[in-house]
Amino acid sequence: MHETVNHKINFVNPKTGAHTQNIESYWNKVKLKIKKRKGILKGKIDEFITEHLFFERNEGKLFSELLNLIKVLICHLIYIFYNIGGIYYT
Repeated sequence: MHETVNHKINFVNPKTGAHTQNIESYWNKVKLKIKKRKGILKGKIDEFITEHLFFERNEGKLFSELLNLIKVLICHLIYIFYNIGGIYYT
């Protein structure tokens, strides 16, 4: 759900309780990580945020998630190999 706040009037919408503190805090966290990397290429911001979200959401379970990604990739490759003419049995 998307809500709005008019900062000219107040910083928290008195009717809905909506505020921008969470997203501003999160964006500051992302900018700090960019600064630690000494910047990123302009066209790579989407990739950087995707990577950042992946590592943040999978903290503490990175190895199992990496194995899961490898398993999915192998399954896709096997499907492609056998269904697009990889091996023919006679």
